[in-house]
Amino acid sequence: MSEERPTIEIVPTCYRHPNRETWLSCGRCGRPLCPDCAKHGPVGIRCAECLRPGRISIAFGAPEHVGLAFGIGIGEALLWVVVLILSGFFAETFAPNLLLSGLAGGLVGWTIWRISGRTWSIATLRWAVILGACMPIIASVALGLMMPSLMVELELSLGPMPMLILLIRAIVAAAISGFSAWLVVKRRA
Repeated sequence: MSEERPTIEIVPTCYRHPNRETWLSCGRCGRPLCPDCAKHGPVGIRCAECLRPGRISIAFGAPEHVGLAFGIGIGEALLWVVVLILSGFFAETFAPNLLLSGLAGGLVGWTIWRISGRTWSIATLRWAVILGACMPIIASVALGLMMPSLMVELELSLGPMPMLILLIRAIVAAAISGFSAWLVVKRRA
């Protein structure tokens, strides 16, 4: 029969004071902290490095503001869709303006980042990219529905090649817009 050996539990020590045992740890980086080193932040215990004043505004966003940011971002994206439709309508093309698409994507990304409390997360990044990429695509579809006679005229007179070029241009506009939104949210954080 084998003897059971007692397990020895190693108590972590404070990363600044190695002689102090503690069960507290930083909620952000996980370092063990003694009660003297533990700082209370907006969302729990933090070490001094994680609670620096320069990082607090970036790292912590109120959850209720994230939902509001997405709602306002969707509203702003719809307004940009109208601007992209009007610019394409007056230029008599189905593809949105590439410069306007980049500007729209960047501003939607900035709005989401700003209203969500200057927080960066996968959710804010994902929504910024989705909204950014959808604006030019929705505008292109709407323009195609608004001007079906022009579409038929282009296809009959010039063949399928211009339609392919317009489709590629719409995809490029969506990529530029989504990338602009991603860049703003990612670089700001």
